[in-house]
Amino acid sequence: MLGVVVQRELPRVGAQADGIDLGLTLVADIGSDQVGREYVPFQQEGLVGFQRVQLDPGQSARVQFTITPRDTWWWDDNAGGWTSTPGVYRVYLGDSSALANLPLRNAFQVVSTPGARQVYVNAPGTMTPGKPSRVTVSLSSGGSETLHNVRLALQLPQGWTAQSRGKTLFRQIKPRKAVATTFVVTPPSYAPSTNSVVHATADLGPDAQREAGVTVTVG
Repeated sequence: MLGVVVQRELPRVGAQADGIDLGLTLVADIGSDQVGREYVPFQQEGLVGFQRVQLDPGQSARVQFTITPRDTWWWDDNAGGWTSTPGVYRVYLGDSSALANLPLRNAFQVVSTPGARQVYVNAPGTMTPGKPSRVTVSLSSGGSETLHNVRLALQLPQGWTAQSRGKTLFRQIKPRKAVATTFVVTPPSYAPSTNSVVHATADLGPDAQREAGVTVTVG
């Protein structure tokens, strides 16, 4: 036997939400090893989580699940990162692997997402060992969500250094606003003549990131 508290109103979240807690109670008619499962249908049904509990006859146990924005993300080739689609997501909970046998159902609504925001890297095509060059990292506008605590960063080959010439942490970015920052990047003086990748990321939250990279010639 299963029981769950169903909310009358759909939880409304954005892509940067911490998560939604859902719970169910498993009650054993006979001694059993029961498993609580949780599914979020998106493009195709996917198992979000499960917990196994050992119950004696008549014993019950409450199983708690947390759904995070990552559970609705899909890979966006245009954005070069994970994103989500606004809409209602139905949640199925129970002790079976088949959706038809899951009697407990709820839903939540994603009301805003970062959309197809992209990271761009603007770097000189050639860099000289031991000499500084300016590299600009930008995050395009887009989506419907106001983002908070977004960090722009560079990832460089070993021995390279980068110093920011502007802020890298943006406390709030509205959907129609793009942001950028400049780094002074220096390859080591001993760097061989070769092609290297300057890689940039924008952390949009605990479960979302945008990234891009450009190849530069050192020599």
